[in-house]
Amino acid sequence: MVDEIAKDAQQAQVKMPMKPWLPPLPESLVGPELDWQTAWQQPRQLKVPFGMLDIPSRQTQEKFEFDVAVLNPALIIGSAGYGKSIALQTIVTNLARLNNPEQVHFYLLDFGTNGLLPLVGLPHVADIAGFDDLEKLHKMLKRLVNLLEQRRNQFQTKGVSNLQQYESLTGETLPAIVVVLDAYDTVVENEVERIEIDLVLSRLLREGQALGIYTIISANRYTSFRASMTSNITSELLLYMVEENAPRDILGRKVLKQSPIPGRGQMEIDDEMLAFQIYTPTEHAESLKIVHDLRELSKFMTDDWDGEVPAKIPMLPARFNLDYLENNESINKWWQVSTIPLGFDKENTLPVGFMPDEHHHFMISYFTTDQAETIARDILFSLSKIECQTGLIDVNGEYQNYARLVDKDYRDDVDSVKKLFHQYAVAAKNRDHLKSLILFIPDLKDFLSKSGLTASEIEEIYKESWRAGLHIIIMDNQTYIEKSFDANAQLIRNYVTAGIVMTRIVDSSVIQAMGRTNDPDLPDNEAAYFEARGKNYSMIKIPVD
Repeated sequence: MVDEIAKDAQQAQVKMPMKPWLPPLPESLVGPELDWQTAWQQPRQLKVPFGMLDIPSRQTQEKFEFDVAVLNPALIIGSAGYGKSIALQTIVTNLARLNNPEQVHFYLLDFGTNGLLPLVGLPHVADIAGFDDLEKLHKMLKRLVNLLEQRRNQFQTKGVSNLQQYESLTGETLPAIVVVLDAYDTVVENEVERIEIDLVLSRLLREGQALGIYTIISANRYTSFRASMTSNITSELLLYMVEENAPRDILGRKVLKQSPIPGRGQMEIDDEMLAFQIYTPTEHAESLKIVHDLRELSKFMTDDWDGEVPAKIPMLPARFNLDYLENNESINKWWQVSTIPLGFDKENTLPVGFMPDEHHHFMISYFTTDQAETIARDILFSLSKIECQTGLIDVNGEYQNYARLVDKDYRDDVDSVKKLFHQYAVAAKNRDHLKSLILFIPDLKDFLSKSGLTASEIEEIYKESWRAGLHIIIMDNQTYIEKSFDANAQLIRNYVTAGIVMTRIVDSSVIQAMGRTNDPDLPDNEAAYFEARGKNYSMIKIPVD
């Protein structure tokens, strides 16, 4: 009967009466087209298109703009599959469209199913991190803390309390920093890593707003958060939740009836609970097409932008060989000034090694013969790349395969070596400088035994000869070179200020730091690099086959 009435009304072209309510929001919405190339020439804009609002009290549906500065910190909650990642993609993409990479920087923490990965190509994105690479995650968390400290110090120096005041006073425009965290619930499941993540996140929520560092988080459950964190969250955007009572627990009695539509949500605005539908980040609604669109957009933006971009989190390859050193620009700069790079600092990825003018002499302490073979090869490889004169004192003949890499192979000719030492010692006393020479002694204990050098001769060599241009790299196993009561070994230790220890920190007597007995053994491509007689140290990666 209803169908017949509708048919007759259509044929009669009956005018439909006004309805007391608007039609429901569409289930999928494409946002307005933004001319990013023009927008990039304009001042920073942190209010971006996000979706459509349904406002029954005014019988209207309006554009919903997400103002990062006003809604910060923002929490997007919803069950899996109902649009949290799309919401984050839309916010980030539209911020990128309306701001150039000098105006807004993004730091992405993805603990979910790679929902933020399509955004990583945007030139605004510093980097992305998650549980798949803990080293990178820890570095990013440290970077975020450093940004908080840096901004606070900048503002205190100028006597201001927030970003707007700082920019008004100095005329300097700082980039807005947006930290986007997807799938916080996964953090809760990782008890070990959660401690550090929560400490950093709590600071971001508490301090970030005034410093121009904004945070947007997504999660499946509100109860995943500690109370100390939720007390600092300003805005809660609720998408569809499978648990019936969860929306009321979060938003209270004003909560609207839910619709199981991806991207459909609700939040309280001006004391009124309003439904909204989120725009898709691109013109397509299918996830694969969205990923393709975002990659294309990222490529266009990257190709178009020739200004500064945020620095990536410095990372090294999991493993690398000598070819990696040879092709590294920073390493080549070391060789050009006759310094001996032996690896890279894990934290900042900068080269580390023996700097003769600064360290004078260098020490290598190893635990296994494989380690000795690896580091000896690395040293001799670097010695072959420098202009300074080099020599190998291989009294046991263990490294003759590499002897061709140095200018002179002394092997077990200890008499010639002793004469050489004496020449440099005399020159040093006379304040003369001979031709710079770097000698490598891979078996210190056996060399001292065969050479018969006295304590006074050793002291003379180590204390003075570097002034005349002689620099010595010594190597032996940890038991002898670090812990032996041998008088000569102890004497040499007193004059060594820098070196490499290829064991755990807790097992080393050279590095002045407390390790942990439950620390695992070092991988074959890692070591500890120390300076200032062990007061300063860092973990490094070295080349291996």
